[in-house]
Amino acid sequence: MFVKMNNKLLFGILYLSTRILSEGVMQFELMTDKDVVAALGERFDKVRRHKHIQDKELLAASGTSSAVLAKFRKGGNINLESFVKLMRGIGELEALEKLLHVPESFSPTGENKKIPQRIRKSKEDEKNFQWGDEQ
Repeated sequence: MFVKMNNKLLFGILYLSTRILSEGVMQFELMTDKDVVAALGERFDKVRRHKHIQDKELLAASGTSSAVLAKFRKGGNINLESFVKLMRGIGELEALEKLLHVPESFSPTGENKKIPQRIRKSKEDEKNFQWGDEQ
């Protein structure tokens, strides 16, 4: 038996079931920006507690204020530099390396492929442009 559901309800059910089935792995692509920030704050605090780091120790090691730490824990926006300091304070700075991984260009002939400074569309792309209704 099929039950009609509105899209928001269906998306909510899908979102929650995905989070439950992923066994603790967050699906950031399915979350809003605000939810991602809140999840990072929660995850950060879990890592801190897992490592048995007291707030005093964290604040001393990171050089941030208790207000910044409290704001981050509650899912509030903090600046990027404060985030880096907090990550350094719990000894997880290397985790940021995975954040923006740039693949190394390897060539069997030994030629290194250069990464372009600018990305431009070619003239061919502009010539082949079609409106959605043209087929």
